[in-house]
Amino acid sequence: MELVLKKETVAYCGCVFEKSIKQTLDLGWNLPDYCTDIRRILQCTVTPCIGGVSVSGARLSAAGEVQVRLVYLNERGALDCFYETAELSAAVEAGSACDDAQVLALAAVDYVNARAASPRRFTLSGAVSVLFRAFRRKTQTLLCGIESCGGQTKDADVPCLSLLSCAEKTFDLSETVELPEGAKPVEKLLRATGTLRLDSQKAVSGKLLLRGELAVTLLYLADGDGQQLLHYEHRMPISQIIEVPDVTEDALCETTLHLQCLRVLTRADSAGALRLFDVTSQISAFIKAFEKKTQPVVTDCYATQLALCAKTQEVPFCDHLQTLDRTLQVQTVPELGDLQVKAAADVWAECGRCSVQNGADGFAVTGEATVHLLLELEDGGFAYAERSVTISEPLSLSADEADVTGTLSAAVSAATAQVRADGTVLVTLDCRVQGELYAVKTWTVCVDAYADENADARRRSALTLYFAQPGETLWDIAKHYRTSVDAIQIENGLDDDTVIAARMLMVPMS
Repeated sequence: MELVLKKETVAYCGCVFEKSIKQTLDLGWNLPDYCTDIRRILQCTVTPCIGGVSVSGARLSAAGEVQVRLVYLNERGALDCFYETAELSAAVEAGSACDDAQVLALAAVDYVNARAASPRRFTLSGAVSVLFRAFRRKTQTLLCGIESCGGQTKDADVPCLSLLSCAEKTFDLSETVELPEGAKPVEKLLRATGTLRLDSQKAVSGKLLLRGELAVTLLYLADGDGQQLLHYEHRMPISQIIEVPDVTEDALCETTLHLQCLRVLTRADSAGALRLFDVTSQISAFIKAFEKKTQPVVTDCYATQLALCAKTQEVPFCDHLQTLDRTLQVQTVPELGDLQVKAAADVWAECGRCSVQNGADGFAVTGEATVHLLLELEDGGFAYAERSVTISEPLSLSADEADVTGTLSAAVSAATAQVRADGTVLVTLDCRVQGELYAVKTWTVCVDAYADENADARRRSALTLYFAQPGETLWDIAKHYRTSVDAIQIENGLDDDTVIAARMLMVPMS
């Protein structure tokens, strides 16, 4: 007798390869003639940029640069700055795991040490980690029914997401920006940072339209003798159409944006004043498109006409809870030691990875931000401080018996610093957290079944008397005698699936 099984698949985005490569930095530069001598280094910022990722056989390669910006006090106690770049490359052997996979490479600074070897030279040591990740659409086969041999199944409907496809696109944004009329021209650019924001996404057949913004914030020394620090912010719109195979209008799309590279160079206008900025950026978008569905699963099965073996497996099912787009306000008073602060000349911050945590008080978004402060001191000098601050915001979620996870990104949309009467500095951050929240519940389900050819032949009576105990389920009794729950209920005039009180049952052969 042929066993006929009904099966379906649910798809997910599987990480098929992940490895981090550490690249050491051992760099040094002699200051050019337009830079003054170094008396004391205030800050050295190293920004790794990945310009491109290539796959050649089993080898993954990433190439880009590290941007080094040194802010220091010169021999007169005035601010000055030096900017340079160095090559960055990393490669890893991935075997065949990355065939037809989407490959991402992300770079982060592990540590940096900068020192002045002489008034005209500084050296830099440190390390940058390049994380390679490869993703591919994978499927899990599930048993959904038995269509022969008197197949009996215990069924459940599980709400879940099934992956349609994943896609990655890297695109450039470039623009020449001119300072507004009346603004002082630039002497030195001290800081250039970018913040990404995703405003909307719309799926059509096979494509996803993204709209958002890249906010570029600049801090510069104004041209003149006053050591005046000025800020300028420019917003660059993002409008991209990305090919996403099999995506439909009702699909759930999870999009993660990464600022792979931001480069800002000053340039003179027609009058010879440094009033122009050439802004170039490289942004990567990684997209997962999901189909929302209710997946039928079988949690237990047997057959009345043959001995059946079921193969079970613990399978996590992911269901969408909500789209999160929330701005959290965080305040902190960093410990600054004995510094006598007159004013905060500059404050900015960047967020690390955010996640969802389940604590005693419920679910919360947690993360960490790094705050950077350029402080003007009472004695006329400057100091730089870097401090960490914790981000935490409760979430109103109802996810019974499920783990909650999220693909979240966080960015500081605004940062202010206020020197209070007692000399401390109050830092206020507006952190915008965006992303998708999911409930993950693991089910033990049947993924396959087959006839047990080695099972002992059992002589089956037309009717068996069975003394049932309270709490026994008709399913377990029917499975043992290879009959059906319906047959037992009809024979005994029962409506319930569970034995309430001890009693004799007539168990017919199905």
